Amino acid sequence: MKIVAVLYSVQTSGLGNKPRKIRENPLMTIRGMKRILSLIAAIKEQGPFQGAYCSHQVGAAITASILATGLDINFQMAKELGQCGDNKAAVAENDMVSWQKTGLAAISVLYNEALRLSGFSNEIRTPEYRIIVVGHRLIISG
Repeated sequence: MKIVAVLYSVQTSGLGNKPRKIRENPLMTIRGMKRILSLIAAIKEQGPFQGAYCSHQVGAAITASILATGLDINFQMAKELGQCGDNKAAVAENDMVSWQKTGLAAISVLYNEALRLSGFSNEIRTPEYRIIVVGHRLIISG
């Protein structure tokens, strides 16, 4: 299985007076969406892709939706792809052990889900089986 990572960013300026839940999970701007759209042709060259996965962050879901639409694939959310599986204490302390454990858990979730979706085919063990993983601080890089 080959994983192609797509990172996104969100605009956080001007969010200081917004509720904490919004500051921690901001929307993607139209400019950001246009940037993702501009990547589709280059990403398509790395395919074909069997699917895309993202964290529960709004920006990740928007990015995955744009890519899935442009590449004609499905996408799914996996909480394990969030920052340390959304373990706020590990994020605040930049706890590398937690990052690594969560990264391994995320890879396991992706692999098992790909295996299930492929009908438990050995196809996913080949480099031709490709998925996209979307995040802003990619947990699987831990």
